[in-house]
Amino acid sequence: MRSIYVVVFCTMVLTGQVLAADKGSGNGCDKIIFGPQGYIKALQMSSKLSDYLEKKHLSDGTSVVLLGRAGSNSPSTRFTSKVSQYWSYTHAGLAYREHPFGQWTVVHLLNDCGQKSSIYQESLSKFFLDDPYEYKVVVAIPDPALQAGLHDLIVNKNLATALFNNSTYSSVSNPFNTQRQNSNEYILDTLTAAMAHMAGNRTVFTREQAKDYLHSSGLVKKVSPERVKVKGIESLGLALGFGPENATLDDHPRSERRDGAVSMVSVGTLITFLQDTAHLLSTTELALQDRSKASDTTYQQ
Repeated sequence: MRSIYVVVFCTMVLTGQVLAADKGSGNGCDKIIFGPQGYIKALQMSSKLSDYLEKKHLSDGTSVVLLGRAGSNSPSTRFTSKVSQYWSYTHAGLAYREHPFGQWTVVHLLNDCGQKSSIYQESLSKFFLDDPYEYKVVVAIPDPALQAGLHDLIVNKNLATALFNNSTYSSVSNPFNTQRQNSNEYILDTLTAAMAHMAGNRTVFTREQAKDYLHSSGLVKKVSPERVKVKGIESLGLALGFGPENATLDDHPRSERRDGAVSMVSVGTLITFLQDTAHLLSTTELALQDRSKASDTTYQQ
């Protein structure tokens, strides 16, 4: 099996794909340079995940899933709520089996640089080409009705970018307003829009409309935010593995800043949201036998 990964890696070298990886949810201003181990681990992780998803599709028709990966090393002393057992997974995406870009395409938001971000639609292997702290993933499977709603929203209606709407990025964005947005809040907005359509509200097409529906429908009561300790923006950025240029607190209430803990969306928040809205079927964790960070990945400014 390892020889297959080596062949794929050599092909990437010849085609120039090994020079840099996609920008990640961390400090996207630095170019990620992968060595053989980084590529091989990403391919192994995506292969293991793909095998699992295909088995689920064959057994019960699973076609849309929520994925959470372990991107940065989340400091337990900084996260005060630790929402669910999945709080340490730092970055989420939604994977669609029947997607125009290919089978099991992941749709997610990534920080490009500073306060700029973009929506990416990419393969499972690229989802792990972001120098994760650990090669592990949690798979949360929504119920069939929500899966159908998400498929209609993103694949049929092509609203992935509308739910982003050129938002301004902050790694610790407030999940209850639209002033900023981060990767996990984008998934919360997408889930909310799908639930609105399922409830018969077909007027929710943008991020702002999704946020309005979150509050007006009462779904906001089902959101359990992560609480992150704040001693100042400099220490916050370092603690989360982000530079201060892509983290700000200006969208949070003064009361939170005064108390030294701000609300944000973690992967645990998203899975708990699915559970508390009665849309969660199951969760499963997958990991490589050697899940440790790739040792030959570097950054270039």
